[in-house]
Amino acid sequence: MRHAENEPTDNLEAGSELTAEPADQSDDLTRSFIRLSNLPTYPLDRLSRYEATLWRQACQILFALQLLERRKPWDRMRPRIR
Repeated sequence: MRHAENEPTDNLEAGSELTAEPADQSDDLTRSFIRLSNLPTYPLDRLSRYEATLWRQACQILFALQLLERRKPWDRMRPRIR
């Protein structure tokens, strides 16, 4: 029985046994990445969106801090009450 190409499988080769110690760490990392990318909840896409949101927030914080630094020193010491 053949599996579809986009169907997640536990083993990449039919009949291969899982060993306690991988032959190569990069192979183990590759298998883990493939397993993660084949999950139905799309965790890598969600992680990418979270990362973009965090970068956007970091840029907004840096922009706000730069604006605060541009104010005159005597304006920074006095609270703005209107």
